Amino acid sequence: MRRICLAILLLALLPATASAAPPAVTTGAAESVDPTAVTLTGTVDPNGEPTTYYFQYATDASFSVKTPVAPAFVGPDPVTVRVRVTGLAPATAYNYQLVASNASGSQTGATRTVTTDPLPRPSLSTLRTTAITATTAVANVTISPRGLATTYHVEYGTSTSYGSRTPEQPLGTGITGVSVAVPLSGLLPYRRQYWRVVATSPAGTTRSGAVPFTTQRAPTAAQLTLDRPRVIWGQAVLVTARVLGEGLAGIGVTLQESSFPFLSWTEVARASADSTGRVNFGERTLGVATRFRAVTRTTPALTSSELGIGVRARVGLSVSRTTRRSVRVSGSVYPALAAGRASLQRRIGFGRWKPVERAALLPRDASRSAYRFTAPRLRRAVRYRVAVVPNDGGAHLTGYSRSVTVARARR
Repeated sequence: MRRICLAILLLALLPATASAAPPAVTTGAAESVDPTAVTLTGTVDPNGEPTTYYFQYATDASFSVKTPVAPAFVGPDPVTVRVRVTGLAPATAYNYQLVASNASGSQTGATRTVTTDPLPRPSLSTLRTTAITATTAVANVTISPRGLATTYHVEYGTSTSYGSRTPEQPLGTGITGVSVAVPLSGLLPYRRQYWRVVATSPAGTTRSGAVPFTTQRAPTAAQLTLDRPRVIWGQAVLVTARVLGEGLAGIGVTLQESSFPFLSWTEVARASADSTGRVNFGERTLGVATRFRAVTRTTPALTSSELGIGVRARVGLSVSRTTRRSVRVSGSVYPALAAGRASLQRRIGFGRWKPVERAALLPRDASRSAYRFTAPRLRRAVRYRVAVVPNDGGAHLTGYSRSVTVARARR
């Protein structure tokens, strides 16, 4: 009996031995997928024995490529495994499996598939147009090659069909954005224009949206016109201008004037040109000799030639206090001329006048002077007028009154 009990005790003290089995394998999902690499995952249960593993993959069912065998591990619980696989082809489907082995055998997980990302096409940002003139502009854009050799060009024209393009330019293989400025030439003045940038790399072509802008106007000259060379004091002159060139509609033009003694210019009116370039400044009432010029409100500004207009003194005339031998001829003169003289003239033929008497001008108030004559009555009817000759350095021209007929002397 004692031997039987001892045998039972010895059997109880012996360690229990686990049944040996191959590892349990589960092929997991791929992680961190990019165009040329993925991370393959899975789980391996060693079943208590030292176990190694690897992944096998291919674009077909051959699983011809294998990762290096991972070092052995052992343990009672499943272990998550990951292997980064590189050198893959972009935008390609790969089949893969997880394979694990121990002393009891080898197991292969289920087949799974992962598709690598396509190569990234160039990216475009910060599109804007600068340095716009009548016929040129600069297209600005930031292009990221995203690690691939990239070229670019700009297409442009008066519609989104474009029609013109710049030469292809290399950009490099950087991963950060590169700012480029592309000159555009041969544009039409004052036209709506469109451009887009086209960037190409092995990953494909990226086209931007249309970027609109309007070229500047292209005036080439400004001309000024006055409807008469001189006016009488207080009368108006019609001032017009014309802008030559292209894209004329809406061009702003200023009218500047310089009054005697012509020391400076003053802006007195603004107007816009119509589609033919015509500009109407309206009438300007004048009281002294004046010069005009037109200046376009463009960059650069264009200035017309100067045109001057003379202002005649305004001379009134009335006849009064007649006698048998003479009449009183008098009148007011505008403006008030501190210096100058009045001349009584008699007509002696068609367009011909003869001075009869001269007199100094008489001051009246701040705005006018006056004159007075006694005109003889002759044996025949005659016509008289008065000429006023200013003596103010050219601020005013000689003015003439209307003419009147004085009846012949009574006997």
